[in-house]
Amino acid sequence: MIGGHCGERGDLMVNSLDVAGVFDLGLRASYELCDKVHAAADPDTHHLVRTYLPAPKHPHFHALHAYFAATEDISDDCFADWAEETLQEVAEGRSDHRLRQAFVHTVVVWGLDVAVLREFLEAIRLDRATPPRCATFDDLRGFLRGAGGAPARLTLPLFEPLRQAAHEMSQLGEVFRLLDVCRDYGHDLRTGRCYLPDEPVDVVVRRARLLVEEGTAVLDLVHPSSRPFLEMAIAGCRLGLDEVEGTVPPRVDRCEESTSDVPRHVAVIMDDRGRSRPAGERALLDVVEGAAEIGLRFLSVFAFSTRHRALPSDEVGGLADVVARVVRDRVEWLHTRGIRLVWAGRRDRIPADLRAALEAAERRTGANTRLTLVLCLDYGGRAEIVHAARRLVVDAVAGRVDVDAVGERDFGRYLYAPDVPEVDLLIRTSGEQRISNFLLWQGGYAEILFTDALWPDFDRRALRRAVDSYACRDRRFGGVPDQRAHAVPRGA
Repeated sequence: MIGGHCGERGDLMVNSLDVAGVFDLGLRASYELCDKVHAAADPDTHHLVRTYLPAPKHPHFHALHAYFAATEDISDDCFADWAEETLQEVAEGRSDHRLRQAFVHTVVVWGLDVAVLREFLEAIRLDRATPPRCATFDDLRGFLRGAGGAPARLTLPLFEPLRQAAHEMSQLGEVFRLLDVCRDYGHDLRTGRCYLPDEPVDVVVRRARLLVEEGTAVLDLVHPSSRPFLEMAIAGCRLGLDEVEGTVPPRVDRCEESTSDVPRHVAVIMDDRGRSRPAGERALLDVVEGAAEIGLRFLSVFAFSTRHRALPSDEVGGLADVVARVVRDRVEWLHTRGIRLVWAGRRDRIPADLRAALEAAERRTGANTRLTLVLCLDYGGRAEIVHAARRLVVDAVAGRVDVDAVGERDFGRYLYAPDVPEVDLLIRTSGEQRISNFLLWQGGYAEILFTDALWPDFDRRALRRAVDSYACRDRRFGGVPDQRAHAVPRGA
């Protein structure tokens, strides 16, 4: 069986490209590429498509979602050519572009409305030229209709509507896009974009809920085979709004007495007291997403201590296998979100396959700048300092370093991850109140927060609360209040 997604229908394995009637090898390759791009860019929607829609529609949905993602990722200097080439290829009914070939084929097969495609491309063009500054929710909707509503309307024919449903579908698309805006709030601010209106978040959420409720009418307007997918998508909208409600991204002016900004570097000791590893993995992904949302630049997590070497060998091996699997499975998830993975810890004692997976992930994500995730694996703070001291001694003996001129900054260059700054906020879960040999050098002036929540129960909302608490603290770096102007700078 060549390429394509295989889905189960009873005991029969069904290849979605076969049942969709796609047999040309070049076109199959394009659809397979779109499948991968869709999975990396939006794994949740990708899963819903494969689980709740008939198999013949899978390739076409992947093609549309992959095109939307690629259009938004294309560089500014290439966007005009990308849009013009797309419209020309759609008019001709064919494309030789690796990704657009499947998209154009889908547009032709399903007779999709080119005017709606133009609306989407124009919305993205305008957003690149003049990012919106929205005073009200109605102002925001002008952006959401083109960037979210238009893609939703373009997919509508694939749901085989029994009656006109463009308005309701557009409303759901607007809410999907609004959730993206909320998740990317911190990153957008750093790039000079502010999509959220000046209105309180609860007002925005309330208006969005009305759009969702009106949009649910689409369930009665589409073919019954599409309803399960849309029902799950609507449930996801509601859940996403639940997460947004009552949370305001941390801002410098939140606490009038505070001199602290949003922390640059948060470190977490993930203590689960033996709870299930799958739950811990889900919590980690949620916290990483939350860290990116609120604008953290560095997030360090304690995954595996040097002290874990004392555990039985089979348990150590099992934990290593879990970490290797998670890294391999999630590297594209990290990469598509602009997250860089850095490994801090001993590299000479872990299994070869785990080391290979980690180093491959470091290379794959090395150019990303949105957030740096520091995975502390086979790590100990004292061991790191000893390791750094040994390397410094070697350079001193070789004459590469003047020992008398070595300061703290110089020593810091010999640590496992020398470009990672000092820790601003250190969080430990499970109610234990110790730092367990974690980031001893980097955490010398960290604010510390102990929480009773076990790690699997610590999520992005808990991270927001921790950051809110930090924002109201008065950091003095060991000085007294009137000496804050002379506080030790980061990295000193």
